[in-house]
Amino acid sequence: MIITTAWVDCLLVANSTGGYNDFQHHQWAIGPSGQQISSATGNYAKYTWSLSGGGGNNSASWNVPPQSMSSFTNTANITKPLQLEVRLDTSLNKITLTQDTPLSHQLQAFGNPKSQNHPVDELVFPDDLSLMANTMPGPTSHSDPGGPTFTAQLDPKQPLVAVPTGSTAPMTVVANLILNYDTFSVGLGSGGRPWLNKNATLWQMPTTGSTALAWWSWTINLAP
Repeated sequence: MIITTAWVDCLLVANSTGGYNDFQHHQWAIGPSGQQISSATGNYAKYTWSLSGGGGNNSASWNVPPQSMSSFTNTANITKPLQLEVRLDTSLNKITLTQDTPLSHQLQAFGNPKSQNHPVDELVFPDDLSLMANTMPGPTSHSDPGGPTFTAQLDPKQPLVAVPTGSTAPMTVVANLILNYDTFSVGLGSGGRPWLNKNATLWQMPTTGSTALAWWSWTINLAP
């Protein structure tokens, strides 16, 4: 069995009573794992990490225009593709997908004023991003329940984009949008899972009166 293609999405929303808000859409487009996943020896698949979003507080705002990263330069000044490891755990009879160097890649958020510029870390995949090893070839998918709500706001300086509110498939709703925070408001929604600073960069997140939730979705296509 091999992975032919896969997509992983995460929507991260943080809100607080102090006027702070942050929204991030992370997506990973994963290429073939190549070799058969048949032993504990890890096989590797290249991927592209994409990011968009925005946020603000009472005195500033920031925007993450659609950006992507497919390679990085290491400390030896060598450019390498982003890779994740696809490994068969024989003791648990499951296949796991793990990034090579999580929390070491960053893309930029741009602030207004510029002092609010800040990097955003690549998120770490959740522990349950795995497949049972006896899964028959075909698509395997997962999606957390609920999701954020999106409301389009008319701004004469920006195009008005119609976005469904309260969608039960948030990954489909935002996958191809160019999100500008001047024209959208984002609510926390329902479901999801706590995903705080261990696995995310939440800019200026207050220590009290705040909530951060993430909704994960993935589709993994398998072949014999």
